[in-house]
Amino acid sequence: MNRLEKFGMMVLFVLAFVVPHAAFAEDFFDTLNHSVTTDTETGISTFNAIINGATITGSWNDTNLDGELDDGESIIDTVNIFNKDTSTSGTPTLQTDADVTSRAALETWAEDNATTILGIIFPGGLEDATGATSDATLTQATFGRRVLKKVETALQKEAALSNFKGALEYQKLDVNDTSGNAYSLIMGYSNELESGYELGFTLPYRYADMSDSIDTKSHYLGLDLYGKKAVREWDDMAWNVGMELFGSITYATSDAIKHAGSLKYGAGIFTSFVKELERGAVSVGLDCRISSAYVPSSLIDDDNTFVKEAVEYVNNLDSVKTITYGINYGIPFKNDTMAVNLEIFRSNYISNDISSEKNAQTVAGIYYSYYPTPTFVLDIGVHNSFELEDIDVFGIVVGAVYKF
Repeated sequence: MNRLEKFGMMVLFVLAFVVPHAAFAEDFFDTLNHSVTTDTETGISTFNAIINGATITGSWNDTNLDGELDDGESIIDTVNIFNKDTSTSGTPTLQTDADVTSRAALETWAEDNATTILGIIFPGGLEDATGATSDATLTQATFGRRVLKKVETALQKEAALSNFKGALEYQKLDVNDTSGNAYSLIMGYSNELESGYELGFTLPYRYADMSDSIDTKSHYLGLDLYGKKAVREWDDMAWNVGMELFGSITYATSDAIKHAGSLKYGAGIFTSFVKELERGAVSVGLDCRISSAYVPSSLIDDDNTFVKEAVEYVNNLDSVKTITYGINYGIPFKNDTMAVNLEIFRSNYISNDISSEKNAQTVAGIYYSYYPTPTFVLDIGVHNSFELEDIDVFGIVVGAVYKF
């Protein structure tokens, strides 16, 4: 991490105030016992844990009927793990050996296979369960607001060059046939200098709550610092080029995994063309980023081998290269007091750890703007996400821009 990246992450920590203090469960069985049912007549307890679409099944002779796999109690047959695309009546994606009959043996097996287990449950990382990775969340918060440009009226163009942006967003989620809700607050500031450089930041926060069997909840806080400049200008067109530095914290809780946190950091470059038309304006843009995930050793229990292996899974995930391209077309109307913008962009996520069903996403939206004064804008819009398998996201956004 270079000095600029370290500075960005330090600012992010100050804004977050709190960092998750633990990662993953302390014992592999702790991720399963929320789904235990006990048959008092047969003395057999079973678990059927569904985590992010994957299923883990097993049973044991529960001699004291307490729903815990205690010392001296034996696992029956094998513990089976099925990925989200495999029926539990079919062949397991992974299963224990026949000699894994105790909790201690199950823990040892889980430690030895931690990378494979987590790869089945979270094929793209911990963020899979809430319908949006940190890369996708940051892209949606920044691309349409900064790389692309919404249409402006003549009075808006003459207004002050500093502005503050704020938006509230609600998202209806459908992830692996599980419904959920997400709520976001997005704030941003930009200032154009006399030299023509524009400097600013975007600060998105997202909270997601899934109605799944393990009551998954997540918090995301990001910070994106950027600078851009019009490197070439014509009478009715401009070519902009910029750079960005970003970082984020994701923290999730569930009945299966009590605490899970990770950091992401990275950098990118972007460019856009803005063309003024006789009626309205069109902008096209391209954003290229690279990001890496990291769990600091200070956040883990060094005495627990499975936790260490699980954290190594996150730290060893391949870096993600995100390439986003899109277009916005805006038309003012009502004597330039209102405008409508049609926006569509597509992101490609390039990584050895992202499957083909999760490596591209398209977002399309329509946004209406009202200009009560030359320095104030009110926005409302809707957007929908496409392409990600087993993930559907519909969002409603209400925002405002104040120039000063």
